Amino acid sequence: MELQRALILESFFVESSEGLTQMEQAIRELETRPEDMELLQGIFRVVHTAKGNAGILRLPNLLTFAHSLEKLLDEVRKRNLTMTPERVALLRASLEVLREMTSPAGADTDTLSERAKDVLGKICAQLESDRGRTKETFVEGPASAAINDRK
Repeated sequence: MELQRALILESFFVESSEGLTQMEQAIRELETRPEDMELLQGIFRVVHTAKGNAGILRLPNLLTFAHSLEKLLDEVRKRNLTMTPERVALLRASLEVLREMTSPAGADTDTLSERAKDVLGKICAQLESDRGRTKETFVEGPASAAINDRK
């Protein structure tokens, strides 16, 4: 069973790396074309895939982070939020956190670094500013305690 999980994780690392490279390129292009919904859709797909894989692999902190980022991206896709330079910068920071969390070391421990907590808090703040909701609305699971402790 451990060998099978190891093989699955290896595939996850490769797939994640490829997806995050695509996400990085799309973010770069989004800086000059913030209204380009095709770019945004590509970023959304990468995050959605990471979320699904995190669920299958039982990586709850990665799942929570990706789910929160997915919600933010969905709000932009629905045009409830606009893509601002601040949000592009947040996507860049989220990309680095996802790289950290989907690396062999990160996935092995499935912990939220201080940087990840900070970025997750900023994602939640963006969602709150749009809806006037509390952080608990957006962050569930193990990561919720880390975010709520930072209030």
